[in-house]
Amino acid sequence: MAKCAMHKGRDIPKVHIPDELLAERRLQVLHGYFQWWIQVLREEFGNEKAKELAVQWGRKKGIHTARLYGAYFKKKGIALNDLPAIMFEIGRSAGILGERSQGWVEGNKAVVQTLVCPTGKMFVELGLGLDCCVQQCDAFMEETWKAIPDIDYKRTRGIDKDDFCEWEHWKK
Repeated sequence: MAKCAMHKGRDIPKVHIPDELLAERRLQVLHGYFQWWIQVLREEFGNEKAKELAVQWGRKKGIHTARLYGAYFKKKGIALNDLPAIMFEIGRSAGILGERSQGWVEGNKAVVQTLVCPTGKMFVELGLGLDCCVQQCDAFMEETWKAIPDIDYKRTRGIDKDDFCEWEHWKK
């Protein structure tokens, strides 16, 4: 049986891309799609409407992420009040998204700092601004943390006014 469709031309060998490089390239492609979509919205509806839609996008993204976290925590048996375990998973998600962050847990309180954020970079490059990035991120967080009702949070720093974003988290 043939490994590919029969043809009279020359076989093009299958390219094997290392998993790490493949993940990085896929993230770049997804970010590119987002960048071009925002550009279309800005051209079609103007910058203010694009900013408003970007905040709505953040909220929708948070609703979806809450569903994912809820199912994942249940599957893995992670209690919704297990602050260290939840912060570990949040940190892992940040890494998957290409963010560079740091965080720590002290007793019943956690601090997470996002030092480099590809989303913020895109918002600036597209002229939406860091203030819009923080607004969409706040909408995202508001929806996401509904999946984790035993832990509360507040933004303590934002990249629109500081050099990075920071949140405090604590058990309710």
